[in-house]
Amino acid sequence: MIVKRPIAPEKVFEHAQCFYRTWVAVSGAVPGSPSQRESERVHAALTLAEPIIVLGALTTELFLKCLICVESGDAPQWHNLKALFGKVSAPTRARIEGLWNSEVVVRRYGTWDAWEKLGLKVGRDLATALAEGATAFERYRYSYEDNTEVVHFYLEDLSAILERVILEMRPEFDAWRRAPLVLQMASHH
Repeated sequence: MIVKRPIAPEKVFEHAQCFYRTWVAVSGAVPGSPSQRESERVHAALTLAEPIIVLGALTTELFLKCLICVESGDAPQWHNLKALFGKVSAPTRARIEGLWNSEVVVRRYGTWDAWEKLGLKVGRDLATALAEGATAFERYRYSYEDNTEVVHFYLEDLSAILERVILEMRPEFDAWRRAPLVLQMASHH
């Protein structure tokens, strides 16, 4: 008989930090300097887009699992972001939604308006964003199967909010935070 060991929330937090710092570094490594040719910028953006989404979705998943573990002592083994968010306590969900509304919606308003002008509908509330990106981790990992048409991931700001809420609840987890990474893009000419 296999006995399931309890999950230590600080270990989940530490694991999430690894993916979070990698996601931040890779997201920031997308070249965009004026000295680069447009074709290089487009190539980098297209090459990194799906891996960045997968890393972002996994990071969000891990931080949600950490919150669940902090609150309940265990974490589910599934990936659906909306369902995971639903397992977080109501007061914690309200705190996260408040930060989303007061920070993310305000900061992303112009970007989301521009996307809508291009025909892409963006639900501004967190519940809609989670529903639209709920399966991004699974779907974008296997995008060659043509299963990403109904997945829209724009939760890139959620990980920072989740990290902040976790640290509000468990300030001692700051000891497990990772330092930012700086990646340099290799230039091949």
